Amino acid sequence: MQRFELVAMGTDTREELKKTQEDSRTEGAVPFPLLSDSKLEAFKAYHCVDFENQPMHGVFLIDAQGRLRSQRISDKPFTDTALVLKEAKELKHRSGGALARISSLLTTRRKLEV
Repeated sequence: MQRFELVAMGTDTREELKKTQEDSRTEGAVPFPLLSDSKLEAFKAYHCVDFENQPMHGVFLIDAQGRLRSQRISDKPFTDTALVLKEAKELKHRSGGALARISSLLTTRRKLEV
């Protein structure tokens, strides 16, 4: 069985993200943790901001040792989940079965599309 951990991070506050998760329970669950980065610390660490320090969208594959293995950064959301899953499976195969973390940095108040 293949296991991957999916984590989403947004610029919303913890309270706003909690409301998003609560709202999604009635509209269709958000099946992964939503983390807050309202100060853009992770966005900047992953170079996921534009030249005006505005957050961008990013999808990152991080191996079980914490190494960044793949990244996509854009002003538009990356919605090709099949491609991300394919890359994660390849990463798992190449790393001898280590789990991969799929991290997604999302800009504020966007509806999650997974």
